[in-house]
Amino acid sequence: MNTAQAEKAAAQSELDRMPQIGQLSALESEKLIDVALNLEIRYRPHEQIAAVSVCVVNTGVQKGT
Repeated sequence: MNTAQAEKAAAQSELDRMPQIGQLSALESEKLIDVALNLEIRYRPHEQIAAVSVCVVNTGVQKGT
């Protein structure tokens, strides 16, 4: 078995050991998006305008080295 096949087998084995993640409901998805993006919507009824601001929150994911 060559190196690439061994690395692929090791990676697949690691993936197989990871816990399964269930499907998120629509409400759970919306909450995750709101938390991650810090979404703020302000409605101005007289002007019929919605002002939307987004601030991306650091999720702790970092680039590899």
